[in-house]
Amino acid sequence: MERHNSPFRLILLIAVLCTSYGLGHTFLQKGKEALGHSCIGLGIASFGASLILLGQTYHFVSYDARTFIIWSVPALIYLYFLNGRLLLFLTFAILTGGQIYAQTEFSSYSYVLLILFGLGLGWFALNEKNRLYTRFLPPGLFCILFSLAGTLDENWLWLIVILLGVYSLSEWLEQGLGSSLKFFASAAAFGINLVLYFTLTNTPSDTFDYPEPLWFLLIFILLAAFLIYSRMKKGTLPALLKSGILFIP
Repeated sequence: MERHNSPFRLILLIAVLCTSYGLGHTFLQKGKEALGHSCIGLGIASFGASLILLGQTYHFVSYDARTFIIWSVPALIYLYFLNGRLLLFLTFAILTGGQIYAQTEFSSYSYVLLILFGLGLGWFALNEKNRLYTRFLPPGLFCILFSLAGTLDENWLWLIVILLGVYSLSEWLEQGLGSSLKFFASAAAFGINLVLYFTLTNTPSDTFDYPEPLWFLLIFILLAAFLIYSRMKKGTLPALLKSGILFIP
């Protein structure tokens, strides 16, 4: 019975999807922006549900985040064309949820979702210059970056380098998003060093895996040099001593 009902449910989801998109565009043409965005959001949600049900019905096996990648594309397109908080939150949920799901269920990390989040939502936040967006996106980005550290061959000590890279990049971003990234990168670096301190002082060193020293130091020095150069160019190098020490493992 379950197998026979699956095609019917799929047809129903597709009907809901098409109806939602149609109503959304109709409301937008009439100037009813809130209703239009809500219907478009329902259509995007129906699209994702259809993808999942399609895979279950026809036994498409996927051990990564490709379903969420496909799902996020129309969400990003509508976000850029229509704007709106609802579409931003929905796209945010798809990208972060997809990364967490792939990591927890399949121990798989999607660099495509990372790029879509960083470039797609990051570029959107920079262009919109909305304080809510610039404060809302960094926690999601760091959640995705923490998932990346869990898939590295060595250990999560690489997080220090990743956070230093984000902090260095924030020097060249506009004040809103740049300040938010600096805050979360500094807070995360402080937390990681605190955990490392208690881990390394309570765990024998021969049971703790370290990154390959040459690559770790090379990348760390290059990022630190880039950060120092950025601060020197802005004339704020002395202030780096207060926050920069957090990124020294």
